[in-house]
Amino acid sequence: MFQRLLKHLTRYWKTNNRFMNFKIFLFVFLFFFGISYGVSLKSVIYAIENGDLETAYGLARKLDSKERLKLEIILYLMEGEKKKAKKLLNYLQRLKKTKKKYLFNTIYREDRKKVLVVSKAKQEIVLVEFFNKHPIIARRYQMTSGEKAGNKWEKGDKKTPDGVYFPLYYKTGLPKVYGSGAFPLNYPNVLDRYFFKKTGGGIWLHSSDRYSYISKYSSKGCVIMKEPDFLILKKYIKIKDTPVVITEDYEFIDRESFDKYQKRLLNFFMEWKKGFKSAINGNPIKMYFLYSPKFVSKVGNKFKYIKEKYEKLKNDKNKKYMFTNLSILKYGRIMLFGDIFVIAFNFEYFSDKRKIREKKILYVKEEDGKFRIIGEENIPLSNF
Repeated sequence: MFQRLLKHLTRYWKTNNRFMNFKIFLFVFLFFFGISYGVSLKSVIYAIENGDLETAYGLARKLDSKERLKLEIILYLMEGEKKKAKKLLNYLQRLKKTKKKYLFNTIYREDRKKVLVVSKAKQEIVLVEFFNKHPIIARRYQMTSGEKAGNKWEKGDKKTPDGVYFPLYYKTGLPKVYGSGAFPLNYPNVLDRYFFKKTGGGIWLHSSDRYSYISKYSSKGCVIMKEPDFLILKKYIKIKDTPVVITEDYEFIDRESFDKYQKRLLNFFMEWKKGFKSAINGNPIKMYFLYSPKFVSKVGNKFKYIKEKYEKLKNDKNKKYMFTNLSILKYGRIMLFGDIFVIAFNFEYFSDKRKIREKKILYVKEEDGKFRIIGEENIPLSNF
């Protein structure tokens, strides 16, 4: 039915293009074929050429990850960055040839552990569960995000941030519009605050007083769900544990590439553990090489941070430490900046002087073919 409808619409468009309104054609097409699916750069450009910025704006918000890659390739070419453009083009061509694809927004969790991935383009949130080191989409729910398009940068811009966040606690006793409750997220995180210089706050994953329908792109920046869906999803969310990946759209890659990234990032985590062991025993050299020259923190550059955070432990006696509950996720692809990844885990440290228990989050970027840490966050966990 849909194929026949498209055929007739296309024929009508070719023979009556002087009389047919572009908006009507686009509305009918998107209504039948999925409002958030099938939108291309060509359709955005066509709307711009017709002087219809409102239609172009709506379509641009729905571009999928591959179309966004095409846009980034164009921007690189405009800047004369042919090598970077070629690298992205090769990646895009490989995606087209692969039938079986894996969700790249979440790369590693222990089996049966959950991750939430939010697609602003599709106005959807998916519950992802890991089996045999690979992510499986278990459930899908409707949601709404910021009424303004794009990544959040400033306080009051009504945008939803892109990145990886964690629910800090569960909040109840709110006005009726928030439904049964909310999970405040750790926005702005260290990367937002010191690397991207973002402002604002109060980004929550929360319910609403809506039970059957929720308007798209209608929040002030939060991720909002219908009450029945929220009550189901709430059962799977663990405080300071379940990652919430917010992205413009889901990103899929072939299994070979997925496994390669997973292995490389797991190896990097192993190297970090070795560097940590050396640093707390008085030799921080290994750790220096794992942190980027661009590293940012509240206390300053990587040398100041490592000294403040790890070298001070060298005089402790009876040291014991544990790394558990590992998660590796894709923070996102920042336009003209590249991919950023997150390595998060629970860190426990005991000695004669101190006890530490925190969620440690490493923000990682590839530089000259090697992963380097550009930011690090430590969220305190419950007391001993």
